Amino acid sequence: MTEETEPPLITSAAFAEGLDRLAASGRLFVAIDGADASGVADKAREMGGRVAVCLYRAEEDPDLAAVAPYLFAVDGAALRWVRERLAEDPAFCIFVLADTNLEGLRRHFRRFLVVQSPAGTKMNFRFFDPRVLTTYLESCEPRELDDFYGPATEYGVPTEDGLGALFFKRREEGPPRRRSDVLLKLRPAQMRAFARATEERFVDRTATFLQMQFPDALEEPRPLLRVIVADQIARARGHGFTAELEIVTYVISAWVLGAKFDEEFPAVREKLASPVLTTGDKAAWLAEWTQTLLRTLQEK
Repeated sequence: MTEETEPPLITSAAFAEGLDRLAASGRLFVAIDGADASGVADKAREMGGRVAVCLYRAEEDPDLAAVAPYLFAVDGAALRWVRERLAEDPAFCIFVLADTNLEGLRRHFRRFLVVQSPAGTKMNFRFFDPRVLTTYLESCEPRELDDFYGPATEYGVPTEDGLGALFFKRREEGPPRRRSDVLLKLRPAQMRAFARATEERFVDRTATFLQMQFPDALEEPRPLLRVIVADQIARARGHGFTAELEIVTYVISAWVLGAKFDEEFPAVREKLASPVLTTGDKAAWLAEWTQTLLRTLQEK
C-alpha cells in the first residue's frame, strides 16, 4: 500500500473584490498574448513603460510588437481594462502575484519563452495562455515549480465569467537556488498532458460549433455531445484526416448524415479509400457532396 502524498499546489479563489485588493497591493500583474488579443500592443504603448513591457525584444524587430506577449503591472485602471476584455474572452490573460517589480518579472518570464521538447527540439512556450498554464502547473514536479515560480508567489487563471480568478500557490516553497541559463526541458509526461489538453479543447470547440450551426445539437446533453464528437474525430483520423478543418468537415457530415455514413454511402466509401486523392481533396469533396445531398433531399 503506497502512502498518498499531498499535491504540490494549493488553490484559492479571488472574486471581484479580491482582485481589487490585489491590484491595490501593487503585487498583481497580468501576462497577455498579443497574437490572440487585438489591441494589446497599443494599450501597452498607451500605458507606458512603467506599467507595461513586451516580453519579446520587440525593439529589435518592430513587426513582432503586434503579436508579442506583454506583461502589465495591474492598478485600478489596468484592472478595469482587463475586466472589459475578460468579458469578451475568459482566456484573455493570466494573473501573477509577485514580490518583484515589472522588470524583474519580465526577466524571469523571458527564460521560459522558448523551451526544449524531450527530443531536444526548441519550441515556443505559451505559458501566458491560461489553458497552457493550468496544464503545465498541474504536470510539474516540486522542483520544476520552484524554478517556474521564481519571484512569483501565485499564478491565477480567470474564472469562466471573467469576474475573478483561481490562484495556484506552492504548498511549500523550495529553497533559493542558482538559476540555470539552460533551456527548460519538458518531460514526456508533460508533453502528453499538453496533447490531452489540446485534444479536449478541440473536442469542446467542435461541439460548440455544432451547437451554433445545428439546433438539434443544442438538444443533446453537453457530455453526450462531447462523446459523440470525440468518436467522430477518431473516425476522421482513421481515414487519414489530420488538419482541423478536414476533421471538422468530416464531423459535420457525420452529424448530418449519421454516425456511420462513411460505411453506409458507397460514394463516400470510395472517395475516402482513394489512394490518389489527398486528404484536402477528400475533405473538399465531402463538404460539397454533403451539401448537394441535403439540397436534393430538401427538394423532394
